[in-house]
Amino acid sequence: MSETQWFYTDSQQEQQGPFILSQIHELASTGQITAETLLWYEGLETWSPANHFPDVAPHLPAPVAAAPVQAAAPAQAVNPYQAPLSMNAAAPVGGEYPLPAVKPASFGKYMGFFIASIVIMGIGFAIIASSASSASSFPPPQLDESSSGGFAEKMTLQDFEESSEIDTTMPMIGGGLIVLGYILNVVAAVLGLIYLYRAWFILQPGGAKTTPGKAVGFLFIPLFNLYWIFVAYGNWATDWNRITSSYTNLATAPKVSAGLFLALPISIVCMCVPLLNLLAIPVAIILGFICLSQMCKAVNFIASARKQQQMTQPGAGMQLY
Repeated sequence: MSETQWFYTDSQQEQQGPFILSQIHELASTGQITAETLLWYEGLETWSPANHFPDVAPHLPAPVAAAPVQAAAPAQAVNPYQAPLSMNAAAPVGGEYPLPAVKPASFGKYMGFFIASIVIMGIGFAIIASSASSASSFPPPQLDESSSGGFAEKMTLQDFEESSEIDTTMPMIGGGLIVLGYILNVVAAVLGLIYLYRAWFILQPGGAKTTPGKAVGFLFIPLFNLYWIFVAYGNWATDWNRITSSYTNLATAPKVSAGLFLALPISIVCMCVPLLNLLAIPVAIILGFICLSQMCKAVNFIASARKQQQMTQPGAGMQLY
């Protein structure tokens, strides 16, 4: 347990950590971690109050005694046989969701890189095809009867230079454009994975089914990733809709289509089937755009809500930027 990495949310609802258990004990004894502070370590399904952890509770500061009037009131009496709170509740349903600090996600930037890569690679292939066509249609060398009675090839210097230029320059330009388009396509793919990471990051205080690192990292495991895409995308949609329906400050959050997030991994798996992949590839591309767009909207909602929360907190002051 001493090697387990712990995290907690401070009074500003910002995630702090990682810490080892002895550091958590010290923070609890100094009052930085209270009984209501949310704690989490990898392996837990959700965040829970500090007084729910047997290894942490003895180090928490003693609770302040209630006022005499409140203590005498029957409604405030505590039943010692009452069942403990559920460990699966990161915060009371209907309460305030702890908004994590996350950067916005620009779907427009992703689409810009993707479209640019397709256009540039298309131009590169067109140039190479045009160059090959020009080379095949270049007039053959002229034949001239020699003094010995035979025929000899006669090619002028200008014809030779034009032929060399067609054979080398244009294919090099086309190849360079193809490489540039491929690089832009890789950049778009990396952006998509970054936004997937952020989409899972914003779910962590609400009991996400997996961590952001696993959501992205397991997609690179051969064969296993055919299963994992159902978790990385399908489970994200169900978790997001569940969390946004459980907390008052997420009531206006955009909902996502769980059906589309399930159809996306199905279409990706179908891409591995011969003949069927001819239909599955364009469907997967279109569904990928739609799902990533909805993820970006979710990330941007949390980022905007957190910014507004910070601006309304006491002492935040007026920000003119």
